[in-house]
Amino acid sequence: MSNPFKAYDIRGIYPEELDGNLAFNVGGATATFLNAKSMVVGHDMRESSEELYDEVIAGIKSTGCHVIALGELTTPQFYFSLFTSTHDGGIMITASHNPKDYNGFKICGPNANPVYIASGLLEIERIIASKTIKKASKPGHVIHKDIKPSYEHFFCNLAQHLHKTYNIITDTGNGLGTFEFDVLKKAYKKSISLTQLFATPDGTFPHHESNPIKPEQYTELAKKIQEGNYDFGITTDGDADRVGFWLPNGTMIPPDAIIALIGVYLARKGDKVGFEVRTSRAIPELLKEHNIIPKRYPSGRPYIKEHMQQDGAIFAGERSGHYFYQVLHNTDSSLFTMMQVLHIIDTEQKTLAELVAPLIKYPTTGEINYSHENKDKAIEKVREEFASEAEKILTIDGISVYGKNYFFNLRKSNTEPLLRLIVEADTTEKMKAVRLRIERTLARV
Repeated sequence: MSNPFKAYDIRGIYPEELDGNLAFNVGGATATFLNAKSMVVGHDMRESSEELYDEVIAGIKSTGCHVIALGELTTPQFYFSLFTSTHDGGIMITASHNPKDYNGFKICGPNANPVYIASGLLEIERIIASKTIKKASKPGHVIHKDIKPSYEHFFCNLAQHLHKTYNIITDTGNGLGTFEFDVLKKAYKKSISLTQLFATPDGTFPHHESNPIKPEQYTELAKKIQEGNYDFGITTDGDADRVGFWLPNGTMIPPDAIIALIGVYLARKGDKVGFEVRTSRAIPELLKEHNIIPKRYPSGRPYIKEHMQQDGAIFAGERSGHYFYQVLHNTDSSLFTMMQVLHIIDTEQKTLAELVAPLIKYPTTGEINYSHENKDKAIEKVREEFASEAEKILTIDGISVYGKNYFFNLRKSNTEPLLRLIVEADTTEKMKAVRLRIERTLARV
């Protein structure tokens, strides 16, 4: 049984690794850590989420802290409830894209700032273990609130007029993405036509996993998008903070191509746009062409948000399908990302396929996972293998090795016991050769 306290959040199999008792303690310990007077709490559609939601609320109340109970909503809607209020923090009950037997807690402080391993998650774990949760003589009270109307109003005000009607097919995998598409439909009315697959929220995920960057999960969408007259397709994950885009030929667009597309659209000369270390070389190349300052960040939502705040970046993205916006207080939003893509293709009067084609120019392995007993030593040996020929080696997150005509990143997963590798090169032959060298080096460790 693994420890549910991870790098970014608390997540595990229900009820073996994570149950109602832990939920109560997480609520109380978080309120104690934040010294909170009021907190927001929401949950996704998983079968165990309502029980955990009730226990988290009870735990928070036990410290004397008041609770704003948001009910079932997406993670971006949860973030919105924080950055548009003065509450001291909040807890979202979700396991994001994980399979149905998982659940978890995403914890934030004021203004939706993530509480993760470097900013308080270990302290919350310590408070639980030491049984030092604050006990109040009078429990806090609960206010039930529906933030969806204000969320809808906010984003509808950001929508621009579209010059034509766009035909889009979506697959939310029975997650909560349908809540975001409800707003999209109201924002653009007759300017978009949606065909929605598996739109009913269902925590048993009866059709497939709700993971937007696993193209093998979306066979029905891939089939229908080729059969119909669609401009593009959209997929979202369980809690709807991640989004993927699909071409009419049934292929998924690499998420880092969307980073460049949106970055160039939003940024002006001298602005900073962030991307994580696994990102294709094509992305900083395009940003530099437009006099935009590219910034490399470690992988992971909390790290990206933290670096955006430090750098003043107006936008950043991650290969997992998270896209972050300064205007949204550096939180990630699938809805706002969909809106940007619509605005771009409407402004440029080009298809999405035409716009991303120049950004998908280097052969790549995609992300490959390896189990390894000595991850740190393995990474060091690979670094040594390429040190003499590399033009530069960055250690922002694992190692990012840049050769004359190739690039790769090798890093430890923050959420699973794995090494993650992605290799990109000017030619398929070079990409395969670099991958083989790395795998042979890993095998010797």
